[in-house]
Amino acid sequence: MKEGFGIVVLEAMAVGLPVVIFREIYVEEFGNNILVANNEEKFMSYARQLVESKSFREELGSKLRQDALKLDIREVSEKYLEVFENE
Repeated sequence: MKEGFGIVVLEAMAVGLPVVIFREIYVEEFGNNILVANNEEKFMSYARQLVESKSFREELGSKLRQDALKLDIREVSEKYLEVFENE
C-alpha cells in the first residue's frame, strides 16, 4: 500500500530538513527540491552528499521549507476531494 501524501516528508520539509526519498513515494506536490532516488545506490549517494556538505544540506533544507510553505491546506484538501469523487 502506498500513502497518498507522506506527512512525515512534509513535516521534515516544514522544519527545513533535507529529504531523500525513493521514487515510489514521491508525489508532485512535494516539489522539485526533494532528492528522489531510483535505487539504493542513488539513495546512498544522496545521503553521502548531505553528510559531507553542510552548505548543500542548508541550501536544500531552506528550499524545502519554502516548498512546504507553498502547500496550502485548502488546495491539498480540494485535490483529495477530487480523488474521492472519482473513485
